Amino acid sequence: MTKRPRTRRQLAGILLTIAIATGCGSPTAPESTITYAALGASDAVGIGASPVTDGYVYLLSRRLNGARRGASLHNFGVLGALADQIAAGPLAQAIAVNPGVVTLWTGSNDVVSGVPVDAFAASLDRILGELRTRTNATIFVGDLADLTRAPRFRSLPDPDVTTQRIAAFNQRIAEVVAGRGCVLVRLSALPIDDSIFASDGFHPNNAGHQRIADAFWAEMARALGRTELWNQTVPRSSFRVPVPTLAVLTAYRLTKSEPRTGTRNVERGTITYTPHTCDCSSRPGLRAA
Repeated sequence: MTKRPRTRRQLAGILLTIAIATGCGSPTAPESTITYAALGASDAVGIGASPVTDGYVYLLSRRLNGARRGASLHNFGVLGALADQIAAGPLAQAIAVNPGVVTLWTGSNDVVSGVPVDAFAASLDRILGELRTRTNATIFVGDLADLTRAPRFRSLPDPDVTTQRIAAFNQRIAEVVAGRGCVLVRLSALPIDDSIFASDGFHPNNAGHQRIADAFWAEMARALGRTELWNQTVPRSSFRVPVPTLAVLTAYRLTKSEPRTGTRNVERGTITYTPHTCDCSSRPGLRAA
């Protein structure tokens, strides 16, 4: 029997069915998988949060998982890293995963270490320049909170940690971020009180990491066009932290004595952590952050 040709109405119905089934044309449909690369120091690793997978990077990843089909997290945070050390190592690793979203929070260790603001700005410009020219990522950069209000520096004032230096760092961060066409996250505007600090008086605790994540997400949701997800409850994702990573983080907590003794340079191993690998190496003389 000869098949009758399909009418235009029938073809339109078939196309509409396909579009609905695949989510095409729907403004609320989840978008394709996105790769999220996090750069930073111990805060990016999750130090201060319990467990570390409740750190701000992981909270942001869960938010992205609610906005996309399976956001893939690559965490390149390194304990104690200065901006020039991020530029020299983890930056290339982040570029290699071809991220769609990058978060960077750096500068606190540079302030504490006495790094000149111009040297820090040059390192930051190198990081953002490489990311802008070698990836298509949307890049979110946090500035610095007033470290002088942290319990650690109230009890043990540091000549390198002053409101003037922090203001100078934040001015250069804003200039470099604007010059490179990235998105500034004003962590400097966050309210600061003792309730957001871990027992070391320096790193954020769970409440602090949540506050940081909220500040980043406010900018990420706007830039990525996902403002409707701001108040959405996102189920917790399970992140597998390798046993060597847990061992290093435990040792880090047990040997961290700077707030009590005033010791500034501590010989300690550091980690570069991704969801699947942990590369531990000896890095003497790095700061505790």
